[in-house]
Amino acid sequence: MTKTTRASTIETTIATITPSRAREWLAMNIGNRHPARTSVDCYAEDMAKGRWELNGDAIKFNGDGTLLDGQQRLMACVQARKSFKSVVVRNLRSKAQETMDTGRRRSLSDVLAMRGVPHATFVSGMVTTLIRIKTKEAHGTRISTRHGLEITDRHKDGLVEVARLAGASPHIMGPRPCSVAAIYYIGDYLMGDEAYALAFMQAFKTGESTYVHDAAIALRERLIRLRQQGAHIHIRTQLWAIVAAYNAFREERPVEKVIWPKEPIDIDGFDVSLI
Repeated sequence: MTKTTRASTIETTIATITPSRAREWLAMNIGNRHPARTSVDCYAEDMAKGRWELNGDAIKFNGDGTLLDGQQRLMACVQARKSFKSVVVRNLRSKAQETMDTGRRRSLSDVLAMRGVPHATFVSGMVTTLIRIKTKEAHGTRISTRHGLEITDRHKDGLVEVARLAGASPHIMGPRPCSVAAIYYIGDYLMGDEAYALAFMQAFKTGESTYVHDAAIALRERLIRLRQQGAHIHIRTQLWAIVAAYNAFREERPVEKVIWPKEPIDIDGFDVSLI
């Protein structure tokens, strides 16, 4: 059902937008900003997996039918081949486009804090790490808030407890604290490997070796040097290096030189469907 309201000449409706209709509306996309591929992919995944919500954000047109806002959602609809519901606003002034999308996007940590989740920022970082490990996402892939909330709801109690145990502070935890804490969560809570998981996190936290040429310490010191030198290694590459270090740590395999992985690395023996 479509509901319509009017204020002056502005028309507002709620409509179900099919992929076919989305293509038609995209043909009226003239002079819009260049779409962000990562956002389109992110929206398309949410639509395909049923995570998309009617939240009041509108597809907007001016008086002659030119699309002013919503091209990425429409492109995602076509890509996912899934219909979605949206507010649709027509008869806006063309110059209104200059004021659209100028605010800060609400992040996963913002939403978790609004829900009253303790250590929301730290938990959000762990959730992001879990999703990266599960999906082996490519560089530049954006993680949607809806996907993050889905993972949080599944693992909230454990993640909050790990955040508390970790200290939920980068200054206490050492380099890449959320990633290391997420690895600990997987090792302890999902794999039942509490002893090695805790020892690995403690090595990052304290800098104290467990064995000669400790893999955790080798990577910890390398990450600290990178930070001191102002050098940049992509955070996903750092994550795969942490996974590699955890695999070596569990086998007490000595590591004298850190090699940055070029591809995602699996945690040995871990079923990612548990995430």
